[in-house]
Amino acid sequence: TLFPIEISLLATQVASTPCMVGIVRDHSKHRQARQALQENQRFLRTLVNNIPGMVYRCRNDQYWTMEFASAGTSALTGYQADDLILNNKIAFSALIHPEDTNRLWNEVQRQIDQNLPYKVTYRIITAAGEVKWVWEQGCGVYSAMGKIQALEGIIIDVTEQKRAELSLQSTEDRLHQIINLVPHMIFARNQDGQFVLANRAAADAYGMTVETLAGENHEILRHDLNEASGMIADDHNVFESGKPVFIPEEPFTDYEGRRRILQITKTPFHDPITKQKSVLSVAVDITDLKQTEEARRKSEEQ
Repeated sequence: TLFPIEISLLATQVASTPCMVGIVRDHSKHRQARQALQENQRFLRTLVNNIPGMVYRCRNDQYWTMEFASAGTSALTGYQADDLILNNKIAFSALIHPEDTNRLWNEVQRQIDQNLPYKVTYRIITAAGEVKWVWEQGCGVYSAMGKIQALEGIIIDVTEQKRAELSLQSTEDRLHQIINLVPHMIFARNQDGQFVLANRAAADAYGMTVETLAGENHEILRHDLNEASGMIADDHNVFESGKPVFIPEEPFTDYEGRRRILQITKTPFHDPITKQKSVLSVAVDITDLKQTEEARRKSEEQ
C-alpha cells in the first residue's frame, strides 16, 4: 500500500562513527486535511464568484475600502474587482450617487452600532456613467472586544425592480389625482364596514381627510344608526350576490348634519394585491336635482 510519509533526518555520530538519525511519520492525515482545505477554498471561491452581484469585505471607513470583492463586481460596476481592492484605482465610495452618500453611511452605522445586520437600497454610478439601483445586505465583523473590524455582505442590481416600483407608484399617484378630481363620492368598504379606499369628495362628506378616513368604520362615523345600518346592509347584499347594485335614492347625512340624497352604484371589488374583498361605491349627490324636481312639481300643481 502506498501512502505519503514525512522524513526528518539529523546528522550525528554514534561511537565516533558518522551516521544519520531519521524520523518517519505517516503524512496521510495531514495531506488529506490540506487537500480538503484546498477543495473547500475552491468551492467557496466558485460559489462566491457565481453569486449574482458583488460579494465583498470592506473596512468601515469613509471610502468603504474593499479588502475583497468577487468577480461579479465587473458586471455590477463596470470596474474589475482589483480596481476596488484597497482603492487601487477607485474607492467604492466614489461609485455611490452623491444624493445617497450620507443616507447610506448613516443607515449602516446605525445598524452596526447595535450589532445588527443592515439592508439598504441606494444608487451607484458605473464606470460607463450609468445609474443603477442596488440592494445591499451585510453585517459587521467584530473582535472579541466588540470592536468593528470589517463589513461583509452582498450587493445586487435591482434597477429593473426599482423602475417598476417607481412606475407603479407614478401610476398610482396619477389615479389618485384623477379620482380626487371627480366631484362624486368614490369609496370602498370591506366586510367589517371599514373604509379601504376613498376620494376627496367622500372624505369631505365625512369631515375628514383621505388619509384619516382609511380604516375608519362607517357605522361609528354615522350619527343616524338607521342610515348606517341601511348602507351596511346594501354592502352585504353585494357581497352575497357578487353582482353590482344600483340604488336610485339613498339618504345620507354629512358631518355638518345636512340631509343629502345619493344615487349609488355598488360593485364587488377584489384587490389584486391585498386579495381583500370590498364593495366599491360611486355616489352622486342628487339633492339639488330632487329639490328642483319637487319645486317644479309644486309649481305644476299650482
